[in-house]
Amino acid sequence: GPFPIEAAVAVTSDGAIDAFQVREAVGDLVDKFLVAVTVESGSTHLRLLETTRAYATARLARLPGGEQFARRHALYYAEQLRKPSQTGSASLEVLEIANVRTAIQWAFSAGRDPMLAVAMWCMAAPRFLALGLVRECKRTCERAMDELPDQFRSTQTELRLLDLTATTYFSGDDYDGDMMVLLQQMIGEDVELLNEIMRGGLSSDPLLRTRQEAAVAIR
Repeated sequence: GPFPIEAAVAVTSDGAIDAFQVREAVGDLVDKFLVAVTVESGSTHLRLLETTRAYATARLARLPGGEQFARRHALYYAEQLRKPSQTGSASLEVLEIANVRTAIQWAFSAGRDPMLAVAMWCMAAPRFLALGLVRECKRTCERAMDELPDQFRSTQTELRLLDLTATTYFSGDDYDGDMMVLLQQMIGEDVELLNEIMRGGLSSDPLLRTRQEAAVAIR
């Protein structure tokens, strides 16, 4: 998906190639119409054209150590998820969501880094829900639950993931069956979590209100 120049620098610069060289190389690609430039809400993003993307993907697959770039990409977007939103712009969220999705899928695939994948998903899920991507949230929550590393079991991370799963199912009017039983057993018994969700009464915020209604449903 579209990305800021800072992402290109973070992913590709190292001891051999510095940030200035990366910016120069990106500028050359823009001049040659191999990379498109878009401006949304005052922010400039770059986008690889399909032919450029296909060529870069093939080259990376043959490059020794090419996997390190995928890891840097995932770590960069994990760091972005930890930062509070500066613009509150829905269009900016849409631009970035494709890269967040790719990073999480990479971390999950072939067991590369399930701890990173789960941590990123716990931060990213509310943004996916805000964009109405309920089905994708449901699939990813289920995958995260299935592949949750043992060291995350019976921790706040697992509770957070269960909380997100409950909210996702309730958002999609799919709040019964085996998952309902699981949520009743695991979240319903966590009084502290339920009290935290309900503290202050029902919220006017749509996502938080859905989360609260989900908590009420499994009490």
